[in-house]
Amino acid sequence: MGTPSDQEVIVGGEEDRRPEFSEFDPLTEDQRGDPYPVLARARHERAVFWMPAHGMWCVTRHQDALDVLRDPGTYSSRNMGGNQADPPDGFQETLAHGFPTRINFAGMDPPEHTRLRKLVQPAFTPKVLRQYESDFGAIADSLLDAAEPEGEIDLIGGFGGPFAGTSITQMFGLAIHDPHQYERWIAASLAVMFAPPGGYDETLDETVKRAETLVEVDEYLGGLIEEKRSSASDDFLSTLMRSGDDDQVLTESELKGTLCLLLLAGTHTTSNLIANMTMNLLGERERWEAVVEDPETIPAVVEESLRLCGPSRGVYRETTKEVEVGGQRIPAGEAIYVCLASANHDEAVFPHPDEFDPTRPNLSSHVAMSRWTHFCLGAPLAKMSARIALNAFVRRFPGMEMISGQKLEWTENAIQPKLLSVRVSLR
Repeated sequence: MGTPSDQEVIVGGEEDRRPEFSEFDPLTEDQRGDPYPVLARARHERAVFWMPAHGMWCVTRHQDALDVLRDPGTYSSRNMGGNQADPPDGFQETLAHGFPTRINFAGMDPPEHTRLRKLVQPAFTPKVLRQYESDFGAIADSLLDAAEPEGEIDLIGGFGGPFAGTSITQMFGLAIHDPHQYERWIAASLAVMFAPPGGYDETLDETVKRAETLVEVDEYLGGLIEEKRSSASDDFLSTLMRSGDDDQVLTESELKGTLCLLLLAGTHTTSNLIANMTMNLLGERERWEAVVEDPETIPAVVEESLRLCGPSRGVYRETTKEVEVGGQRIPAGEAIYVCLASANHDEAVFPHPDEFDPTRPNLSSHVAMSRWTHFCLGAPLAKMSARIALNAFVRRFPGMEMISGQKLEWTENAIQPKLLSVRVSLR
């Protein structure tokens, strides 16, 4: 086991000790799948530490995470993508119109964030979402109908991705008929938003191809907005375009960014939540059997799954002034990786944190969907979708089990590593 180390660096002309914990790197192949043992050591040995390969600090304890999340004035969200290498010229030239998610409220601070979020919030209340429950249930059943003759299904490519994508695009009134095209859009958007600091190990042609995919997204959204301007429909986008007073209406860039963000988060987050939750239940058969026997526990199961193996591993923040977090001085203008995955396993808040316990008295204390100003707008949608999916699984295939021998792989992403595939038997 490695040990923490101290590195002397110069910041603003003053000597500044930057303690490191070299064992943790969210981009290594093993930690994309299971970072929890390493993070447990970090919480005890070096709760706040410097990650030189990423050029940022890491915060691992629950209370420290809360302190950062509750203060957007001190910890800005303007650098939501983290420290990234500059893209090559070919990428910039291809993406002539810019990347639509660059202008969205997730990467803003109040008051700009408040204005945009206020316009979108009404579409995501539990009351509004309940009207879509039966439609979402029908989508889940149709995907399982198609898979049943084969006797197995991929929780990502065969269910989670299509279920989340079809659900949210129908809810928004979007005509996206090619699920493979939609998946390409989501993958390319995520790859650019949360690229690793050193960039990807790929050819220029591969990078430019990603840029071309993002141009498709931009052109599609632009055409859709133009179409909605001349229609009298009352779907989500049309309503969003009419929201607010004359001086508060969203610009086209803001509309593109907001819509792209919602599609991205709504699809990727929900798909990963369903897969992580189902794998966790099937991994210990008594957990699965307990849900089969008592489906009324599903809401609590979803909540505990968010804490134990939620889709979001962390969020980025940037200090606007010198601060102290967990006893560690951090200068102004520095990037911070708030490790939500670690905070949700903090023994000080969640006794026996690696155990699955949907009867915990403090289930809602997790930070899987962040907190306060930047609490995930789509949290009610993701939870409802996960409940519907799990209910369909246990109702139709109580004998479902993981297919043995498969290798699980995640994408290189510190915020939301995407599980590429996980196959389960339906027989």
